[in-house]
Amino acid sequence: MNYIYRDELYHHGIKGQKWGIRRYQNEDGSYTNAGKERRNGKVTDLSSDDLIKKARALGANPGPNTRRLQRKVKKYESKRDAALNRISKKEGKVANSYNSKIENLAKKKNIKVLTDQDYEHGSYTNKESSSYVKFLGSKEVEAIRNSRDTELGKLYASASYKKLESDARRWENKADRISLNKGLWNGALLKDLGYEDTKGGRAYIEKVIYGRESKQKTAEESRFERASKDHPGLTYDAMYKEMGINMESEDPDDYRNAEAEWYKKHGY
Repeated sequence: MNYIYRDELYHHGIKGQKWGIRRYQNEDGSYTNAGKERRNGKVTDLSSDDLIKKARALGANPGPNTRRLQRKVKKYESKRDAALNRISKKEGKVANSYNSKIENLAKKKNIKVLTDQDYEHGSYTNKESSSYVKFLGSKEVEAIRNSRDTELGKLYASASYKKLESDARRWENKADRISLNKGLWNGALLKDLGYEDTKGGRAYIEKVIYGRESKQKTAEESRFERASKDHPGLTYDAMYKEMGINMESEDPDDYRNAEAEWYKKHGY
């Protein structure tokens, strides 16, 4: 006789599954790395063009993992800049003090102090220029400069200055360890694209994205070299000027388009 028990529940589970361990989803319903791979497949399943298209879309609007790295770099660079600004202020305080002494001495001798703007705009006479150059080479000015250099030397040797230099280098190194580490950025991109961060995935991104960029850069350098042979002294600024680009533009596409138009105009 066969008995049917309607008040019992049988559960055989999934092979390899363990109690309390979620393989594909977290408690909040989001996917684990394994879940993402199960849902999306592997990044290597994407064609090169599809991967580049998705990466470019994220470039305009980075995902949370990439933004996290960007915030860290920005934080370290801000700390570095703060240390460098303090260094600059300390140096400026000493230099300005002695520069004022030179300017006051020039006024006493009725000599016009010429600035970079004066030289740039030519707003001086030959006599004024000659007098000022002679004044700067005088023993009195030399003594003031030596005193300034002595004070700067003391500043550079001080413990507070050395600590600021050390801090600036430390924050610079921290920023570089992230910003120059392609593996970290490739891993963040993988996660933002919805794939598991794997060694193979990072290698695929390196090959597809950075490999293509490298080839494009090499082609651009080769084209610029060929153009430079026919146009001695050629610079990118000269190219932009010839194509009438607004040099105050912050849009990189403006410059890329100007370069492309210049090459096309000159047959490269």
